Amino acid sequence: MFFSKRNLLLTTTAVAALTAAVPVFADGTVMFNYQGRVKVQGVEHNGDGQFKFAIISPNGSSTLWSNDGTSVDGSEPTTGLTLTVTDGVFNVVMGANGLMLPINSTVFQTKEPLKLRTWFNDGVNGFQQLHPDHNLINTNLITSQTGGDDFTIYVDGQNGDDSNSGLKPNQAKKTVQGAVDILPGRVMASVTIDIANGTYPEKVTVYGISVKPGETLSFQGDEAWTPSSPGAPAVIISAAATGSAAAQENVVLAADCTGVEFHGIAFEGATATGVKFENGKFNLEKCLIRNNGGVGLEIINQAHSTLDNVVASNNGNSGIEVRSQSRSFMTSPISKSNGRYGLLLMDSSTVNIFTSANFSSNNEHGIHCIGSSQIGVDNTFQGTVQNNKGYGLSAGWYSYFHNFENRLNISGNILGPTFEFKGGEVYW
Repeated sequence: MFFSKRNLLLTTTAVAALTAAVPVFADGTVMFNYQGRVKVQGVEHNGDGQFKFAIISPNGSSTLWSNDGTSVDGSEPTTGLTLTVTDGVFNVVMGANGLMLPINSTVFQTKEPLKLRTWFNDGVNGFQQLHPDHNLINTNLITSQTGGDDFTIYVDGQNGDDSNSGLKPNQAKKTVQGAVDILPGRVMASVTIDIANGTYPEKVTVYGISVKPGETLSFQGDEAWTPSSPGAPAVIISAAATGSAAAQENVVLAADCTGVEFHGIAFEGATATGVKFENGKFNLEKCLIRNNGGVGLEIINQAHSTLDNVVASNNGNSGIEVRSQSRSFMTSPISKSNGRYGLLLMDSSTVNIFTSANFSSNNEHGIHCIGSSQIGVDNTFQGTVQNNKGYGLSAGWYSYFHNFENRLNISGNILGPTFEFKGGEVYW
């Protein structure tokens, strides 16, 4: 009788053991129960059958594991194993010792469901691929959501591959977004995304990731860079057009997150905002935001941020904007040579600056504070606001500068040192 793939069907499947209770063994392997049903020309098979298995990437283009280790790019493995089939149903422990190769738990380090692909031979018609591939639940992410062990995801733009697990340097992801995409929505431990030196031509979106209080999600770039270093950090994320890729509106868009930090990274080349933080808690340390078409750094929509030695320069609009009931604590910020303001503060927002600041050579005011907003400095603060084409300081619409008197070198600003209007006040 003629035999074809369409007559050999995996009609029902179940994965009962892929839950948070499944242990990851000390050697880093994992096993899980798998049950399937097979029919040959619509008839449930009985007796022994030969099976082959492969775990493949979500799009089916890459093999992450196979029973004998020979599958490539989703292809059929070389060697099968014998299982008993009763009324069409077979059961197997995937990754079982002695039956097939072990499964490393890092295989499951992806948000998207992986696929389990199965081939079957009834002993008469040869091996045929069963359809459809079965979705696998991500055990490793469930473990990271419920466990407390810190871990690192490695990114290497030269040697990495986004189909890798990212959990070892020699298994690095290729893109920063590839590392973000394997994170769960709830992170219960501190996670470091370790980014190798180089330029990453991409947009990075970090959305809805909540980190346990006291823990952090840290994007770690060039740890040695400071604003006094020559040149840019050795890690650059650029949203500029590359090859056939179109330029991106933002370099980084991070929204509805807590505990997210960026260290030692340059952000450049966006058509609009370089880095945008919305409605969450974010930190930037020793970062450079430059050459973006719009605002360098936007902190908006009730976002809270901490900036430490951040430089915003040569952006088409303001260097830094804090808006819409947002708050920022800044230590030694530098915002210079931007298309509008060095710092814009508006819409009932608050900024506190510590140690020092430099808001110079911008095309409008050095600092513009409006819309019932407030900006203050600590008692040791000393800053510079020079050579702006507007005013040095501008306060309006019931907004205030606190504790600024005699703490700034304000000079060379074309329209004058200060401007107050509509209830705004400087040195209050």
